[in-house]
Amino acid sequence: MPSPQVRSGVMMTAVLVWAVPAVISVGYVSQLFTSSTVSAVLPDAHGPGDADGPEGSSRSRAARSGTLSNGSPVVKPPPGVLIIDGVVSAESSGGRPGVCAGSGVLLSADGYVLTNYHVVEGTTRLTATLSATGGKFDAKVVGTDQSRDVALLKLQDAKGLTPMKVAPEGAKVGQPVTAIGNGGGQDTLFSVSGTVQQLDEKVQIAAENGAKPHTLSGMIRTNAAVVPGYSGGPMVDARGDVVGISTAASLGGNPEGFAIPIAQATSIADQIKTGRSNGSIRVGPRPALGVTVTRGGWVQSVHSRGAAAKAGLAAGSTITSVGGVPVTDTASLQAAVASRDVGATVKVTWKDPTGQERSADITLGPAWHN
Repeated sequence: MPSPQVRSGVMMTAVLVWAVPAVISVGYVSQLFTSSTVSAVLPDAHGPGDADGPEGSSRSRAARSGTLSNGSPVVKPPPGVLIIDGVVSAESSGGRPGVCAGSGVLLSADGYVLTNYHVVEGTTRLTATLSATGGKFDAKVVGTDQSRDVALLKLQDAKGLTPMKVAPEGAKVGQPVTAIGNGGGQDTLFSVSGTVQQLDEKVQIAAENGAKPHTLSGMIRTNAAVVPGYSGGPMVDARGDVVGISTAASLGGNPEGFAIPIAQATSIADQIKTGRSNGSIRVGPRPALGVTVTRGGWVQSVHSRGAAAKAGLAAGSTITSVGGVPVTDTASLQAAVASRDVGATVKVTWKDPTGQERSADITLGPAWHN
């Protein structure tokens, strides 16, 4: 039985192309790692079976290059910084289950937590550990904004916790900052320091796993050399107040760390707390067909209680389109259903294991992973 993959919870922004001056081209640092690879990556760390990307991607190269370190160990962890660990579904990681690791920021005494969407993407189970106390909690995803890479979690049975303080004015150019996170996915807090270089940056994320690149706007650019595992963790000012959420990093030239401004992240969290999906914000489970596909849309497995199974779609089939959108791999299948709601009906076309072309209107069910 193959060992699970490991994903480290930090996005590394590797400069892959020269973009328009207003847009910095970077890539997620988090990736999938097998037991034979070095398990050190950027802000978030996913392992075998995680959905961040294959070996040879920017994070994998960074881990092996030895040019970056996890940072300095945090001797006295500040209250409210969390280490996040998760189990990643095979469906989300190209057919093999895995594990992931990242960081989080405690927002409230009753256990609301901010992190990156890419830290929790594809997970079936999450645990969060408060480094200051060692307290461990099961965590549930309340809602997400995939396009802005924010997720809001809720710690189960949490009360009386000490949240982090949010900087009232946000970051300023030239301001000293420190990123704190689960460097390398080692379940230990590390920190790296730098200064704010620029505000309101547009960062083009070089997507992995076959997905198209996308842009994050309004980012804080720093020269703090964050590495995988820091994703979702706090970037703080000299007083220890949170100014941003570490999200991505660049290996082009001098290493740089990018963070989502805390005001933007908490605004998304507040919208999620209303309990209503709106625009790019999704509250509750995502829609799913209930299949695991690989390259070419080949169906590796079908969830016995999923929507596809009810329609007669069997393992060994090849899905060709969903809602008129061609399916070529896991990423294209996820994109084809992501904008729809649980309970929506969509036309699916496929070739069964005998090569016969088939189609059906399938009612999407809830995904069993985040």
